[in-house]
Amino acid sequence: MAVPHVIPYFWRPLGKGMVRVGLFGVLVFVLCGSVRAQLVRRDVLLYPEKLHQDVDLLREVLLTCHPDPFRFTDSLSIVARFEALKDSIRVPMSVEAFQESLVPVLRTIGDRNCQPQLPEHIRTELYRHRAVLPMRVRILSTGMYVEEELKGFRSLPSGSRILSINGVSADSIVQRLEGLYLADGAIRTYRTRMIEQDLPWALYRVFGPKSGHAVRYVAPDGTTGDQVLFAITGEEMERSRKPTGAPLLPWRASWEAESSTMWLTLRTLHPDSLEAAGQRPDKFLRSVLNEAHQNKAKALVIDVRGAGGSDLEVAEQVFAHIAKEPFRSNRQLVLRTPLPVPFEAYCERAAFQSEAHSAGVRTGTQGARSLSEKDKRVRTWRPVPKAFAGKVYIVGDGMTTDAAAALVALVKRSGRGHFVGEETGTVSIGPTGGAPLVFTAPNSGIRVNVPLFRFVLEGTPDGPFDHGEQPRHTIEQRPTAIAKGRDTVRGSLLELLREIL
Repeated sequence: MAVPHVIPYFWRPLGKGMVRVGLFGVLVFVLCGSVRAQLVRRDVLLYPEKLHQDVDLLREVLLTCHPDPFRFTDSLSIVARFEALKDSIRVPMSVEAFQESLVPVLRTIGDRNCQPQLPEHIRTELYRHRAVLPMRVRILSTGMYVEEELKGFRSLPSGSRILSINGVSADSIVQRLEGLYLADGAIRTYRTRMIEQDLPWALYRVFGPKSGHAVRYVAPDGTTGDQVLFAITGEEMERSRKPTGAPLLPWRASWEAESSTMWLTLRTLHPDSLEAAGQRPDKFLRSVLNEAHQNKAKALVIDVRGAGGSDLEVAEQVFAHIAKEPFRSNRQLVLRTPLPVPFEAYCERAAFQSEAHSAGVRTGTQGARSLSEKDKRVRTWRPVPKAFAGKVYIVGDGMTTDAAAALVALVKRSGRGHFVGEETGTVSIGPTGGAPLVFTAPNSGIRVNVPLFRFVLEGTPDGPFDHGEQPRHTIEQRPTAIAKGRDTVRGSLLELLREIL
């Protein structure tokens, strides 16, 4: 794939003629009213002039530092969307309303890693102290279903299909709530899974506070009912729901004797998360491999539903234990951020600057840079001794993102295994990642993590470039299984393996 144009926005022509727009020094001088954003109360309204400043600065940071802001559109379209947003802000707005207004503009860039985030004190107040609908749901192709009530007892049967909440149909609710979330390209599965995860608080933000929520539903036995669920806070949910058993580790494995299958569950590919849980990928994978050999396993299932990770190395470690020949997942790593990093007054640089210098960055055409072929992130891996040689299946969903989505692509494109489940949440042309540039808007306090690398994955996707990897077999949860607490995807795949192995 051709590397996109990477000339910073403030040197790009706008309209006719070669006019240099928004000189960097002038912009910083105008916007440097304060070095760090002050804590803004959620009930305070910010004047349009202040919000316009935040919009201008965010635009410059993204168009200067994002590794590939033009992969789905051109620079003029992006600038036009930002200008239209500024024109629409004519009256004072709350921080939450401003954050919501940024989402459709950033959707033009199409990178879910750039989701604008509320200031931490407002997020805490929202998720801990505001009274919301105490319910978790599953959104399937046939509708929205009750998975669990979050208040310690049941007044709605699990597996019930929700017809409406407060008189608004379930379909309309999903359409309205999608506006709160960014997704990669044109992917919808990620936004759907985010609504599942965030429903109580997303409802509060879009439809306002309610003391009670009137839910109309169809129970698993086919009867229609109505139930009012009174709103409670996140803190109250935690107190009313008693945890059962010890917390599960992010990586775990189980032997399925009937199908001669080892089921490997990987809920994260973040090295920091694994380290915090006391799990070492190399040691864990060796033990799984030994157990599979001892049991003479015929198949290995790698379940990465809900998993993510900002670096591909863990994904490559996993694949090395099933590979049959040398491989690499990433053929190029592209970055554009100038060195030294600009906008220092508003950005936390994480480890980027030292990371980029140590990586042997090469400058190419139009300012684009890529890493040396000797860098470990674009190296060729070899299979581990006695790597698993049986059949391989990998299971993913809309929350399978970044490194986990790259693992799905590696398994599928190499021909090593089959992908089942649903479309992944990262575009198939490759994720963005690496140590982010954390931008904080000086007036609103809105934060945006700007990824600094774009991984160019090996192989060719078999679907649209603005969608995720497409499964060979689409399997989703069944409503009847929700009521019984069963995993349809796991059950269906194991049943298939019992028949064919």
